[in-house]
Amino acid sequence: MSGVRVDLSGAGATAALTNPAGAFTFRGLSAATWALEVSHTEATEPALTASDAVQVLEIAAGAAVDGEAMRIAADVSGNGAVTAYDAVLILRRVVDPDDPATTFPVEDACSGVDWFFIPDPMRAVSGQLPLPPEIDVDSCSAGMIVFDPLTSPALDQNFVAGIFGDVDGDWSPALLVSEELDGAVARDAAAATAVRIGKPLRRGRHVRVPVYLDADAGARAIDVTVAIPEGMRPTTVRKARNAFGALVAAGRETRGELRISLASREPIAPGLVLTVGFVMDEPERVVPRVRAARIRVE
Repeated sequence: MSGVRVDLSGAGATAALTNPAGAFTFRGLSAATWALEVSHTEATEPALTASDAVQVLEIAAGAAVDGEAMRIAADVSGNGAVTAYDAVLILRRVVDPDDPATTFPVEDACSGVDWFFIPDPMRAVSGQLPLPPEIDVDSCSAGMIVFDPLTSPALDQNFVAGIFGDVDGDWSPALLVSEELDGAVARDAAAATAVRIGKPLRRGRHVRVPVYLDADAGARAIDVTVAIPEGMRPTTVRKARNAFGALVAAGRETRGELRISLASREPIAPGLVLTVGFVMDEPERVVPRVRAARIRVE
């Protein structure tokens, strides 16, 4: 991971940025007590999806947590437990990342930073003491590696990076680059066709737009960005009976788009899953077709 700031403090203070291979070097250090700490501030919103909320629901129901990084990423409320409330907070962030109200409590505690780092040295040296991060709703202490003292070269001193809310750990830059696929951003052709927006149903100025899930989808996480036609304003997003057990969140209208996410512990039943309500500015107009700008299904 490149561009990460590495701070070294103790008998002196200095800093470096990791190179494209994720490596860093400090030379000429005295035999004294030193501490390594890393930080990063790059924007990461595309890493969060409804799939992360699904994993939180599974953990809250008793599923095993795969390591400390997953636990920290899932507990966005900072209350020390992974619950359905964390899944709700993640969904709200997915659909409206620009709203300050969707900032996670743990981010507020960490001065607005959404990255965390866990010491994971690949090679042990004398005097080495890895200290994990300590994060809750009121405080945030970064993870670090302490050498007390440093008496020999310390090679392969590694940190594991994570993002609050990114429970499945797909923040890798290679996974943040999506491919355009028939007007929808999806992981494959099946995902792009799994969700279908139906024909608008009109009553006066009010329009209801159905959203369907294909029979073969087997989805537990759905992210849909709806392109809002000119002259129409979104008013409601309601889940249908098929999505009764799912968490649903919808963001604010932003740049002519509306983000909607669903997350469920069990596969969502195929058929009608949502209805999106609109109001037309001009009742005499013909109702335009509503289309999806982006779709992600897992």
